[in-house]
Amino acid sequence: MRKIALAIIVMCSIIVSGCSVQKEGKQEIPKTAYEEVGYGVKGEVLEDGTVLVTYALVGIEKGVIRYLYLDQIENHLQKDRHLFTNQELRSAYGLSYKSEKGEWSEQVGALQSYIKTNNMTLDDVNALEVYQKDKQNLKVPKEGTGLAMVCELDISDFLDVINEACNNLQETEALRLGVGEDIRVSKKDNRIDIHLAFMGTDYRYKICYANLETYSIVAEQGVEIDLQKSVDAEYRKGIDSFEEYILGLNMLEAIGVETYDPGNGIETALPKKGTDLAEVCNVDLKRIIKAVEEAGSRF
Repeated sequence: MRKIALAIIVMCSIIVSGCSVQKEGKQEIPKTAYEEVGYGVKGEVLEDGTVLVTYALVGIEKGVIRYLYLDQIENHLQKDRHLFTNQELRSAYGLSYKSEKGEWSEQVGALQSYIKTNNMTLDDVNALEVYQKDKQNLKVPKEGTGLAMVCELDISDFLDVINEACNNLQETEALRLGVGEDIRVSKKDNRIDIHLAFMGTDYRYKICYANLETYSIVAEQGVEIDLQKSVDAEYRKGIDSFEEYILGLNMLEAIGVETYDPGNGIETALPKKGTDLAEVCNVDLKRIIKAVEEAGSRF
């Protein structure tokens, strides 16, 4: 009888223990990978009329950069007119010289990896050894350093946007981060329209970080670009409202919001009348939704 009772006790202990492990397993689900997330964007028109927009998204954990995405949109509107970022162009970017360090995207990827694998803080990034190679290349990794072994590009713009991103941090519960873009070029107006989506989702795949930016840049040489004032205030307000609306949604819900085409030949994706979104937003969402969708594909 005692043996039967003991067996029952042991079985109960195993069951309880199993439940405890399962419970503990659930508790071990990481709620966040990045305590803080920030983004930075910098725009300029070069002397030859090329529009150059550089941007970064960083994820910080205990002061260390654990996530880093760097990219540029570089487009001479009268010559190039492509709709890709430099990262997306990869070997099609075509450096003006042959490099043992690889193409532009390979060197920028190496810069990202170097900062992350060396557990760098912002101070460490700003302490990277660089030198001025010539008038165009102001901050090139110093020869003989670890970074110079994999990257010989001018990294001054990247340092600028990393600093901006780290000065623009928000607390998050993000486990996944991604950046998406939509680029449109008008040769007639010498204008480029850019939509950027800096996104993050939590362990439930809900959007917990969203910063949506849109710029309309006319490539006038010698004119400083004020990115924040490059689009109509009402449009900016509408994008801000959409940004706030999608927080807490999953990505499929965010890109699947109900829209309609009013048939005016201009807008194609206005928030559907009668929906909650339409009460706070009345701008064409087609391009920004494409950027959000692309960001999700990079998680």
